[in-house]
Amino acid sequence: MKNVVVVVSCVLLALVSSCVTAGGASAGDDLDVLVWTDCDTLNGFHIGDDRLTIAIDRDEKTQGAASVRWNEAVGASLFFNDPRGKDVRGFRYFEFDLWIEDPGLFQSAPDWAITIFSQTNDNTNNRRYWQKPNLDLQAGWNSVKLDLDSGIDSNGGLNPSAVRRFRFFVLRGANYMDSQMTFRIDNIRFTKESE
Repeated sequence: MKNVVVVVSCVLLALVSSCVTAGGASAGDDLDVLVWTDCDTLNGFHIGDDRLTIAIDRDEKTQGAASVRWNEAVGASLFFNDPRGKDVRGFRYFEFDLWIEDPGLFQSAPDWAITIFSQTNDNTNNRRYWQKPNLDLQAGWNSVKLDLDSGIDSNGGLNPSAVRRFRFFVLRGANYMDSQMTFRIDNIRFTKESE
């Protein structure tokens, strides 16, 4: 009976060890991705114009429980604020999933930009931005991946140890006069290597 208990104990110990090892490997893999927000709630999100709508969309998403949906027609910005900030030193890419209704109309906008900031209350200082980055956007979901080193720093530049704000801005153009586009965003994150 003693031998059976010892054998069972050894088997259980081996199983527990393999689970811990597998869990450790998985946790190590997660260190290559820093999720800023999974977009499952509107916490931290707001839109720069009260005439537009922002909402949670549980039907259209790329991961988690939901995405954030907003309508754009007048050059308003979608903001995400994180007062605590994220330390992104050591990360190479800023990534998110973007749903676009009409890529042709979107690309016809005279200007648009993606910006990250080191503060939450100013649209001009301590920022890094990508102005009209070359993205091959299709109708529906797109994976947007921006090299952090390719962004343009302005007005003090970005402090990578404290990234606190994200802005998606589209400037209204002539084609936008009577049009309203729907966008969705999901899974905003920083990554070290290509996913």
